[in-house]
Formats: sequence, C-alpha cells, structure tokens
Amino acid sequence: MSVRTVADIAAGVRAGDLKAADVVEQHLDAIAAREPEIHAFNLVLTDAARQRAVAIDAIVSAGGDPGPLAGVPVALKDNMCTRGVPTTCSSKILDGWVPPYDGTVVSLLGASGAVVVGKVIIVLTAANQFFLYRFLYGTSRATTDDPNQAIIPEMVTNRTNGLARWARWIAIASLIFVVGAGLLRFVDPDPFIPRLWAEIAGSLGTVAVGIGLGAAFSPTDQRRAGLFGVGAGLLAYFVASVMILSLPA
Repeated sequence: MSVRTVADIAAGVRAGDLKAADVVEQHLDAIAAREPEIHAFNLVLTDAARQRAVAIDAIVSAGGDPGPLAGVPVALKDNMCTRGVPTTCSSKILDGWVPPYDGTVVSLLGASGAVVVGKVIIVLTAANQFFLYRFLYGTSRATTDDPNQAIIPEMVTNRTNGLARWARWIAIASLIFVVGAGLLRFVDPDPFIPRLWAEIAGSLGTVAVGIGLGAAFSPTDQRRAGLFGVGAGLLAYFVASVMILSLPA
C-alpha cells in the first residue's frame, strides 16, 4: 500500500482523483493483515466504513464537497462515544454498551468527511493494570491463549517495562537524597537543608513505590526492577520520615 498523507487523501478524494472506497479498502486490508499480530483494535467497522466511503464518493460524483477530511480513514480511541457502535473504554465493565449519541469529536469528524474504520484499544496505565488484571482477572490473562480472556498487546508489556525501570532509578535517587540528608545533618547546623533533602527523598520514595507496584504486578519482563523500586522506595521513605521527625523544628 502506497503511503499518502491525510492532506493527499482528502485533496485527491475531493478532486475526484481518488476514490474513498479504494482508500478505505486499502486501509482495511492493512488492518486485516496486521491486526492478528498487533491487537490494536477492539472493533473494526468493516461494513460501516465501506458504506461511508461509497456515500462520500457519491457526494463527489454529484458535484458536492464531503468536507476537508473527505475519505480519510480514522481510528477512534474506544472512549469516544459513537452512536450505534459499542464503546467500552477497553473495560469489561462497559462491555456491550452502545451509546445513543456521538461525542463531539466524532460528530466533527463525520461532518468533515472522515471515515471511521474502527475503535482502538486503550492501553491502561500500570496502576490500572495492577488493580484490574491482578485482582479482578488474574495475571494469567497476560500469557493465556484462551480467546475468552483479555488479550494484552505487546505495547502494554513494553510500557510497563519502562515504568519498572523508572521505579528502580527513582528509588535509587531517593536513597541518594536520604544519604545526602544524613550527611548534611553533620555539616550544616541549619536543619532546613537536611529536612529539605529528606522530604525530597520521601517524595521520591513514594513515587517509586507507586510506579513499582503497578509495573511489578502487571505484564512485564522487568519485574525485579519494579520490586526493587518498591523495596528501596519504602526504605527511603521510612528513613526519611524518621530523619524529619528527629530534626529540630
């Protein structure tokens, strides 16, 4: 499939040089070819997209202007309400909910001539994964081949890997500030600076614990880094708290 910009597609369709139906079909073919590998879509609107493209071509043939995004294929994030189309926010809680109206963005895209080809998955944050996948569904959903269980795209694992590494480095930073605060107690008679360093250490430790928990108990290849962030973050927070309480007001 040749790569065209949004501007190229819209200009070509509005001028009659491109058929919206052909453009949409090319994108639907690309989705069909890669979706089993990527798992980017909650729902592909194949029939609706084809019908919409035919309608746009009919407007152009009649001498009309479908809009500045004529024939441009668009994938909507699955938290955008779409009339008559399931909108779940990638959540089992909203499974099967069909909005009776279009969201503002969806309405504007429709008025501009865009073609919605599907609703794409929302990649949950590590904290949400921790609560949803760990406690509600169980971590087996990260590895199972059971089609009845949730598919976790590779992008989720990649994201939590990064968060786990961030938790480790933030925890290390919190320990450095704890050590610094301890040293400053002996070299600086003013308690303000040691207290400031201790407060920074405690704050960083809290962040490391939060991120580390979310990443360590979610689909990740960096669980040890996440757990290190939790342990070191807790240590830094505890030591910093004791230090702050022991400093003169």
